[in-house]
Amino acid sequence: MSVNSNTSRQQGAGNRRRQQKQTQLHSRQSSTSEVSEGASLSAWDNGADRTRPITPGRRGDSQAQRPSSGGGRSRRAKERAEDNAGHALKAKRQLDRFISQLKDSSVENHPTEINLESCRVGDRGAVNLSYALRSNSTVQRLRLGGCDITYAGMRSLRDVLRDTRATVYGPALVNAIRRIELCTRKVPKVGNPLGNHGAECLAEVIRTSTSLRHVNASSCSIGDEG
Repeated sequence: MSVNSNTSRQQGAGNRRRQQKQTQLHSRQSSTSEVSEGASLSAWDNGADRTRPITPGRRGDSQAQRPSSGGGRSRRAKERAEDNAGHALKAKRQLDRFISQLKDSSVENHPTEINLESCRVGDRGAVNLSYALRSNSTVQRLRLGGCDITYAGMRSLRDVLRDTRATVYGPALVNAIRRIELCTRKVPKVGNPLGNHGAECLAEVIRTSTSLRHVNASSCSIGDEG
């Protein structure tokens, strides 16, 4: 009996020693992991980890690689300016082509339609066109929608388009014009900012012309007075 009791006491003491060693080892591992985790967090706070190169897929990469909004706005503004300049040059060339055809001495080369839709030739272009139309005998249709023509340009066209048999321009050869379209046919509809005063000039053309059959002046900023 004494031998068995001594053996059991020795086994119990051995088990307690092993448990104490395991507990000490576990506590050491826990403290080591806490120290390493705290060190990594402090390193991130101090900016050490921020020097790492950006790799795809990490959070915040899109914001870091995204260009500044100011540079994007300036680039878009530059592109719009280039588009406007190219559009203006194209419109001027098209207007010059029609004017040169109207000034040609051979009537066979004169156009029967002048299409300047969405060319934004403005009042200056309308004035140049009106001078070319003084000797017109072939043009039957004017398509001037989206040309940015205001009262000043419409006044110049009025002086040529109205039916005046005897003026400083000579005989009324412009009676060939049958249709005047001041609004684009395609959607969205774009007219000209004629206003009420421009509408009065157009009304005079309609009232005096004997050849005019159709006028489209929608979307031209014409109020009730016009």
